[in-house]
Amino acid sequence: MILLALALCSFTGENVIAIPTPVSYRDPSQGTWQQSFQVLVGKGGRTAVFVIPGGPGATTITPTLPAQFIGIPPNWSVVLTDPRGAGCNVGPPASTFSTDTLARDILTIIKSVHVTDYIIFGASFGTAEATVLEQLIEADPSIPRPRALVLEGCIGHAWNGYQDYFQGFATEWDRVKASVFQPATVALFAAPPYPAGLTSSDWALLIATQLTIGDTPGLGHALHVLLEPIDEAAIRQRLAVAKSALSQTQPLVVPIYCGELTGDLKLGDLVSNELALTGANLCTGGFTNRYDSVAFPTTVPIYYLQGQFDPIVRMPQSTYHYLSHPGSHGTYVVVGNAGHEPFLRSLMAQGCMEPIWRAIAAGNPLAPFMDACGLPYALAERGQNQPAFLTLAGSSR
Repeated sequence: MILLALALCSFTGENVIAIPTPVSYRDPSQGTWQQSFQVLVGKGGRTAVFVIPGGPGATTITPTLPAQFIGIPPNWSVVLTDPRGAGCNVGPPASTFSTDTLARDILTIIKSVHVTDYIIFGASFGTAEATVLEQLIEADPSIPRPRALVLEGCIGHAWNGYQDYFQGFATEWDRVKASVFQPATVALFAAPPYPAGLTSSDWALLIATQLTIGDTPGLGHALHVLLEPIDEAAIRQRLAVAKSALSQTQPLVVPIYCGELTGDLKLGDLVSNELALTGANLCTGGFTNRYDSVAFPTTVPIYYLQGQFDPIVRMPQSTYHYLSHPGSHGTYVVVGNAGHEPFLRSLMAQGCMEPIWRAIAAGNPLAPFMDACGLPYALAERGQNQPAFLTLAGSSR
């Protein structure tokens, strides 16, 4: 049960709650700020799912709640969060932005709502936040542990510079040119003028965001949908969304990527039909607290959802996390043809997320439910404190 007085966000949102939260967990003299989160209250169920978005800087609090959020069983409750510095939680100073602080903010919510039966879902950067959060929970015996962590596009460790991070986009762009596009479409990007009159940097941003989406069952690859044939209205709409997202996330991306994830940061461009990094380094310094998931051991079950063609988190990243957390029962699923959102996009499109959520809550094997989805996949499962080897099973449909 989650019982709290309701408060208003920057909009008249439904079930938006505000709680006092430390500005700094190291310096109590800085006082508190009002952290907002949102609750979609289930009817009759006890289980809750805490949703931690990626970015960093992506948000989930919304003025229009859906009847069912990301396929979660409708009788469960859902807790939607925005990180400090974005969405409903703009206000705290940028000097406080870190993975540890964001995780502690979620811990503050968990303590406030006195939840006892819950799952933590993290996506992209939210997987690092969820990993840190889980260790904080396990270090505090007064807080019930979650049933499981569900990590989509899981970051295992910091990249070896932003070029290492960006290489996934360059590699996936080459794959799409070779196996998705018609030759005439590829030729459109050989030299300016580019389609729809956009600049090379605009196309680099748009290509990167569509590579992240990747293939959606029933629709095809996001770039194929935009360009074969060219849909100029959709192109401009997607570009506007991408620029808005970039503006929203930048206040958190710069300090966290520079200090914890990549050590440097540059802008992308399209050069001779290749994605490349250009311009000055946006970081004023290098790593200050390099992220490595091995520093945050866990014991609760962890479910990993990895897209086969994820340009951000490639499989070595997420398998590192899987292999370095032997204290947890681990289930690692690679969804064929999927991009960065195999759970929220690929499995959602197949309408098979609800039974997977229920299987996770019950601790049941996922293979029968993945088989029922009808998508190609590979699955590895390892018992708690068992040897770290991969035994793959899956469907080639």
